[in-house]
Amino acid sequence: AFHPAQTEGSALVMAEVLLRVSAEVLITDPPMVDVECFDCWVKGMTVRETALKRRTACCGTGDDAATEDVLDLFQKETADYYHAFERIEHFLQQPGLLHDHLALSISETPEMVAARYYAIDDDVVRELFGKKLTVKARKDLDVIADALCVPLRSCRRVFDNLKRILTWLDETKGFHCCVAREIAAQYLLPPPLAARYSAICFVFYNKFTLQRSNRRTASLSLADIELLSATILANWVSEMPSSLGAPQRYQPRF
Repeated sequence: AFHPAQTEGSALVMAEVLLRVSAEVLITDPPMVDVECFDCWVKGMTVRETALKRRTACCGTGDDAATEDVLDLFQKETADYYHAFERIEHFLQQPGLLHDHLALSISETPEMVAARYYAIDDDVVRELFGKKLTVKARKDLDVIADALCVPLRSCRRVFDNLKRILTWLDETKGFHCCVAREIAAQYLLPPPLAARYSAICFVFYNKFTLQRSNRRTASLSLADIELLSATILANWVSEMPSSLGAPQRYQPRF
């Protein structure tokens, strides 16, 4: 039999547990994507570098106490923004989820945010040509970052985005599709950017030897290689609708 005292004691313990649990729940407003901070984060800038840039844009380059106080405020706010961006990065890697992510307040459309996250760094991509996008290659990105004076985080973002698109095309489409259109639809990218990824993926898929160490191709820029890829695609594979913002007959099915 249960004694009233025991029952009352159990109820008090349960109430204390529930109170403790409820007190540990944090309710906040949905994080807002600040475009300026978001661009800096995508480029791999540190919190302090971004805060200094924002302070300069707001107050100039003074070093008085008041300006330092403003810098401290910007630094704290920027750190909060960076934490918010890190929480939503999973959704940026799968942009289709941004439409359903109600815990995120975006000042731009998901398509515009995805285009910023998937922006191509020409110099980094050029250095990746001729390499396999493996775990070892990713570990060696610090060499590219140092050579180009580009933040390592930015190099990793470019590497991961490119590998993600290549892997998705290989595993789900087998490259037997209108690649630019599929990339645009899957990653919410504008047609011109999707067409660029299509041309770059074509080079990686066919394993062209275009590394910088190759004397014959060392002087080629990414724009040169994209033009080369577009020319091959325009005369070799299926047509690309002009509505995708690329030259007629540049819709790869490789």
